[in-house]
Amino acid sequence: MVLARNNIFFGPGNVTNQGSVMLDHNFTSMSGDPKLVDAANFDYHLSAGSPCVDMGIAPGKGDGVDLTPLAHYVHPATFEGRMTVGTIDIGAYEYSP
Repeated sequence: MVLARNNIFFGPGNVTNQGSVMLDHNFTSMSGDPKLVDAANFDYHLSAGSPCVDMGIAPGKGDGVDLTPLAHYVHPATFEGRMTVGTIDIGAYEYSP
């Protein structure tokens, strides 16, 4: 079984066509606008007022390894640390004003 948790699925198309996928605490285009900063220019940070802020769930463990994200991607090819503020946010980035 595959578990897809705390993701933003934005744009046209289906999330998956596999029956064995368990979807948990995700946000889809059908839920509305996730209020990303600038998706057209690859900035997927959450804006103020995003419905994804503090709406995730602890990712848990996989094979005994904590799956809580410690970093997030910065376009075009680097990363920055990710600290959870309150409840983890849905999406690749933790909201930070």
